[in-house]
Amino acid sequence: MNIKIKEKIKQINNQPEHIRMRYVWGCVAVSMFIIFIVWIFSIVSMFANKQGTPADNSNLADTQEQIQNLEEQASTLKSLSDQSANATNKDITKQQNAASSVSPSQGNIDSEVPQSSSYSNVYNPNASTSDQSDANTSIQPSTSTQQ
Repeated sequence: MNIKIKEKIKQINNQPEHIRMRYVWGCVAVSMFIIFIVWIFSIVSMFANKQGTPADNSNLADTQEQIQNLEEQASTLKSLSDQSANATNKDITKQQNAASSVSPSQGNIDSEVPQSSSYSNVYNPNASTSDQSDANTSIQPSTSTQQ
């Protein structure tokens, strides 16, 4: 046992692969054995604690109280949701009534927004012919050739 860990690792690294795999599986087996023993002892102690103490009814009472609190909160949330939905529906109805009360003489709001010819090269019947010719020339490719 005078061999240090670093020297042992170097020794194992110098061994053929099948020998190194034996070391790997040996270490895995030892580690799993230790984990299995700890697991068994924890399960045994868990069952010993449950059998040694009488049944605790306070946990059941706490759970029932929490369920009642959740039911109260759920009913409160439902009523708040209904109130919010009603308020939203009233707002929508007001907006629809206001939109339907607009007279046809007022026209479309979108048509009142001024448009610049630089925004679009689409044909505009209200634009002057010089604006349209400028728009048409701006999208045509140049025909100059380089020499």
